[in-house]
Amino acid sequence: TIGREMTKWLFDNSEKYFGKKIDTAKLGLINYTFSPNKDFHDRFEGNLAMFQELAPGNTNIFEADGVTGGLNEETGYNLASAILAAHPEVEYWFIPACLELYAQGAMRAAESLGMQDRVLITAVNSEVLTALWDSGYEGCWVSCVASAPYQYAAPALSGIVSLLNGTETIDSLWSSIRKPTDKLTFYEIGTEIVTKDTYKDYFEFVRKESGLS
Repeated sequence: TIGREMTKWLFDNSEKYFGKKIDTAKLGLINYTFSPNKDFHDRFEGNLAMFQELAPGNTNIFEADGVTGGLNEETGYNLASAILAAHPEVEYWFIPACLELYAQGAMRAAESLGMQDRVLITAVNSEVLTALWDSGYEGCWVSCVASAPYQYAAPALSGIVSLLNGTETIDSLWSSIRKPTDKLTFYEIGTEIVTKDTYKDYFEFVRKESGLS
């Protein structure tokens, strides 16, 4: 789901950042994964499915598997710089990254090649990018899937309290959102893609809604 949402967001917002409606035939996708990890690879699959849905027939799709290096910025840089440099026929690039450090590497690669005006990057999680925004960054890494400690802590603590005071059991906890195929409930936090213009307001909203402060 997150992969699909990230890639759709790039399509929906590309005109704002590129300054014009682009020809999807001239568009390329750098699709990061870390193939041994199911969560990362699920995001990769979602990115791919949405790109193929919104740019049918486009074959400018390039897999960037971090297993060749590691879960770090340098691997993200090496993979992106090699792909970007090898494909001058691609005019614009979407880079939805399954990991923030890969996105940071892709950002560096685009900047070092002077391609930042032709690249849009988004990523899962928000710690690295929001720190960059706090320092004044404005570049081709334009959005991220927000994640705040409150989003994890509030449901977890509420669930534990409910079990301890007897108002819920393991079987009944969050049963209203349980999927038919699950024996117990898997709690999924909401996803919100934020930009430098929206991240502060969103995190303030999450903090207030959590009831923890």
